[in-house]
Amino acid sequence: MKNNLLKTFQNKLSGFLVLILKPLYLTLERSKIGRLAIYKLQKPNTLLVAEASNLKFVVNSSDMAIGFTTYVNKRAFDSEKLGSLLSLLPPSSSGGGIILFDLGANIGTICIPAVTQGLVSEALAFEPDPNNYALLVSNIAINDLSDKIRHFNYALVAHGDPAELKFELDFLNWGDHRIRVTDEPGIHKEEDRKVISVETAKLDDFTEQLDFRRALIWMDVQGFEGYVLRGSKKFTDSKVPIVTEFWPYGLKRAGCFDMFIESIVSASYSTIVDSNDLETKHSCSRQALLNLASHYGDVGSGTDLLIY
Repeated sequence: MKNNLLKTFQNKLSGFLVLILKPLYLTLERSKIGRLAIYKLQKPNTLLVAEASNLKFVVNSSDMAIGFTTYVNKRAFDSEKLGSLLSLLPPSSSGGGIILFDLGANIGTICIPAVTQGLVSEALAFEPDPNNYALLVSNIAINDLSDKIRHFNYALVAHGDPAELKFELDFLNWGDHRIRVTDEPGIHKEEDRKVISVETAKLDDFTEQLDFRRALIWMDVQGFEGYVLRGSKKFTDSKVPIVTEFWPYGLKRAGCFDMFIESIVSASYSTIVDSNDLETKHSCSRQALLNLASHYGDVGSGTDLLIY
């Protein structure tokens, strides 16, 4: 009898607390400061739904970077950058719309807005981390885009033979997971990170019946870009436009800084635009890339480049 009374009391108390706390939660969610408080008060690995315009993104409370900013700002991380950079490209000579290759897609904050806003007609999204990939798949589904975005749980590399690579995880920044190339100490204490294995593929293996005139690469793979480009020769030979993170520290730590430059220069692209200076067009050359590397330095955060 006592147990039944206790359960009844607990249920009523729980219902009463919900009645009180739900309006408070909704009030907090309406302000940026309130959303920040909600996010930071969550237990680790709590799933939240971020509203971003007419889109929804499932995010994980342990991610204090892309998930955090998407939830707090109510804007898909970095999504506005794609539209700005696409507007600089010459008109495509091919009909049918752009096919976006989103390399390092994380939870989908680039490919999902790109498709829903009509910036591209379809996308292929590649994400090696299993937790980010699970969120990516969920976000594609809840935004009803399963017929327009294909997704792959691979790290992209220079060679096509299936393999597993070491993959280091950043505890707080789920956008800074990286292929482990060296165990040497780094400025971000990379040597202390947890390491898992991920499966690999080569981008050139995903070109069946592809009209390269429609293709666009968006690449943010935390310093591994040189290896990805070496495995994307069909794309670079066809001068497919590329938006890529350019982070000298990450490229040099991964041992592919020179590989990155060689892949771009040898493909005879004509133009480079720094996303931090959209008004200036640089001729695509080794020296231009070295100048940009010098500008951002070996410990800076880098930038994004449009190369076409």
